[in-house]
Amino acid sequence: MTSLIRTEVLSAAFAAIKPVDTLISRRSIETEIEVHPGLYPALSGQSRIGRRTSITRVMNSLFPPWNTETAGKPYSNVWKVRTFPGTSEDQGEEA
Repeated sequence: MTSLIRTEVLSAAFAAIKPVDTLISRRSIETEIEVHPGLYPALSGQSRIGRRTSITRVMNSLFPPWNTETAGKPYSNVWKVRTFPGTSEDQGEEA
């Protein structure tokens, strides 16, 4: 994974997320890349499968997958990219 791909994935992710959201989906990142291909030349030049693989690898390496207590398993195509101060999710877990 090149640093250019990593940079483009992160740029697309943070461009696609709304200010009040804490989660981002792979589809939202893909849409951002498709709408603005000139901003993401390395990713827009990849095949759809290659682009999805790149997005998933970069996001998995940097952010935890989203899951719910009832689901019991993480959703690999949605990531939790931020928390807001004062929320229970902001407290983190103690080891």
